[in-house]
Amino acid sequence: MSNTIYHIHHITPKHLGGTDEPSNLIKITIEEHAEAHRILYEQLGHWQDKLAWQGLAGLIGKDELLQEIYKNRKRPVITEEHKQILRERMINRVVSEETRQKLSDYWKGKPNPQMKSLNQEKRHCKVCNKTMNPGNFKRYHKDCEITGKHTPSSLKGKPSNLSEEHRKASSERMKNRNITSAQRQAVADSNRRRTKRAH
Repeated sequence: MSNTIYHIHHITPKHLGGTDEPSNLIKITIEEHAEAHRILYEQLGHWQDKLAWQGLAGLIGKDELLQEIYKNRKRPVITEEHKQILRERMINRVVSEETRQKLSDYWKGKPNPQMKSLNQEKRHCKVCNKTMNPGNFKRYHKDCEITGKHTPSSLKGKPSNLSEEHRKASSERMKNRNITSAQRQAVADSNRRRTKRAH
């Protein structure tokens, strides 16, 4: 009994339009298969044959082979016309009552991902007496919380309206953090520039 392993090789490769018809297939050994793809690569110069030859000959490993395939593959290009067709299909689709009910039953008791941002816990600014989502609070009202006074619209989100006392307190908090000396120096430089601008 022979231990030889055979492969089925496409005479005209599939990437060149070859089919799985018996007339396009040939039974050869692994070494012959690698050699066939080497010859095809030298004749035609296609990356698919190069990778098949190197992979079958053991010249590159599986990880490198997959990386090369990923790097060389062509991504499908979706035209604007195709996008419009897909949009129209989604808009004009007919959904039965049964399907609507199944979707409704599926989502009952589960958080809707589209509503996730709306379901965030709201924050309240005591100075401005406004309630908002956490992102806007952090962006426009954190200074109100620190200084205890309303921040003018032109300065919202900018730390330049902080008093020297608050800057020092902030600086102390930064020193107590576990940060590198380069990060600490960047914060100190930033504080120095702010102080110069204020005077």
